[in-house]
Amino acid sequence: LEYTDTPRALAEVHRVLRPGGRALFVLHHEQSVLIRNARESLAQGALVLEDTKILRKLRRHATAERESAAATRATWAELSAAGARLQQAAASSIAPHLLHVVIDGVQKLLGVRRETSTAGFEREVDRFERDVRASVRRLQDLVGCAQSAEQMETMAATARRTGFDCPPPGLQHHAGDNLVGWRLALTRP
Repeated sequence: LEYTDTPRALAEVHRVLRPGGRALFVLHHEQSVLIRNARESLAQGALVLEDTKILRKLRRHATAERESAAATRATWAELSAAGARLQQAAASSIAPHLLHVVIDGVQKLLGVRRETSTAGFEREVDRFERDVRASVRRLQDLVGCAQSAEQMETMAATARRTGFDCPPPGLQHHAGDNLVGWRLALTRP
């Protein structure tokens, strides 16, 4: 629901529910474990794509291997330093998933670089970078749609104006104290 045009979506839910019908939603809470982990993954994405630029260094290293031994050593040192920074960040993270994916992907790409043409290798690196960037965009959408208490009250007020009975939104926890979202219960009178 938080990813939609809320007034239109609520109107459609109201239209399709029979009288007495209920719609229950769990929406992202801005302080949930999921959003906290997503924010950390976004910082990791910035480390990968903007700070270390490890994929750019990987491309440069593959090119240097065709140039000279000195160029290869220099680019390998840069690539290794970037990889070490990612490893260090992963070791200190409570949610290192994105870093593990990138580290594993770079290792796999290094393993196939001699088995494929230069153009083929660059296509593989480009594909992997597109996948990483798509993951970052999904995380940005997730964080951007997380709801505050004020936003949830606005959504509940919109639901009431649409014709729903709607108690105040509640908190949704998992396994005890892990906040995961908001509960929104709608009933068509």
